[in-house]
Amino acid sequence: DLICSHVQTGILQDEQIINNWLIEKRHPYYVWAKLIKKSVYEKAFECIPDIFCTMKEDFLQYFFISLHAKKFVGIPNFFHNYYIGSGLSTTKNIVDLESWNKICSAASVYTTIFDYLSNEKNDNEIGKAVAYDAEFTLGKSILRLKNNLEPKKIRFVSSENLISNHDAHKKS
Repeated sequence: DLICSHVQTGILQDEQIINNWLIEKRHPYYVWAKLIKKSVYEKAFECIPDIFCTMKEDFLQYFFISLHAKKFVGIPNFFHNYYIGSGLSTTKNIVDLESWNKICSAASVYTTIFDYLSNEKNDNEIGKAVAYDAEFTLGKSILRLKNNLEPKKIRFVSSENLISNHDAHKKS
């Protein structure tokens, strides 16, 4: 599936960047769709500890990039097509321990951000937005796991239906 996320055109500065992305949901966090100054990326990486993460790594990087960036310039041109399901971190189905570990690695992303917020920045709106994303991601993961573990084509029937069906077969 090809996705084209909405593009924030125009100029954003300082805290407008994180607010526009995380709170207002006006532009995506994917780092592959952006040109980022090396100095901003380096500042962002200084805030990220050495963690294992194969899911939501763009979210983690862009969180700190959006905090350190002074300017965001959005243009309407598309230069890159991204296909869902083609990357390393793609896990549509949880079928083995490796795919479960990928999903669980997102927890380290949120832990890193919440640690930063508790120590450095007291912005309640940002914390709420990160918590919402964490709950949404966790909810999706639990549904994926549940869907992969449920036996297929099992019909639950009440005891009353079983008795009435049995009696109907006896009469015929």
